Amino acid sequence: MGYSEFWIKSASDDELETEKEKVRQMCWTARDNDDMETLAALEEVMDQIEDELNERSSNPSGNQGECESCGQSLARGDYHAPWEDGSNEYGYVECPYCGYKNIKY
Repeated sequence: MGYSEFWIKSASDDELETEKEKVRQMCWTARDNDDMETLAALEEVMDQIEDELNERSSNPSGNQGECESCGQSLARGDYHAPWEDGSNEYGYVECPYCGYKNIKY
């Protein structure tokens, strides 16, 4: 269907919501045309998008936004509280893609 796991993980919440709506419309079309193979593929994509959105919304550290260095999502990044390692004055989220320390607090 043209959706890679990388794209789903790196897309913003707004992009995912937009794609989710497009996929939902394509599901209706596939049902109307009795195209069960396409419908199954679309439902799999819908599940992947919904799983990613659910995971992000349940992220206890609140890692949101994009990396200042590489532009990827920080949803899966590790949060480090101020002074957690003894030398960081500010809290930051470490980008899961490039390792950049994005200062947040």
